[in-house]
Amino acid sequence: MMTTRVDLSDVALEYFTSSDFFEIVMSNDYAVNDYARALAHVCYGNEELSKTVCKMARDCCFEGNHPNYLIVLRHLLRLDDTNA
Repeated sequence: MMTTRVDLSDVALEYFTSSDFFEIVMSNDYAVNDYARALAHVCYGNEELSKTVCKMARDCCFEGNHPNYLIVLRHLLRLDDTNA
């Protein structure tokens, strides 16, 4: 996780977690590991967003894209935010 807090506006968060952006990053191998860590960071304590990102990763799996979705899921599954 990041050591300093960065607040994103709602619009920035919407763009960062959009399915189109997710698909572009996954299919083109654009710093997937860094993107996955950042997604896990913004999903911490946000159950709805976590479910949305997991669904995008699952859909990416079924569409036959690169196995980058596994990197995203691995970072999300490491979160211990049950009491966040």
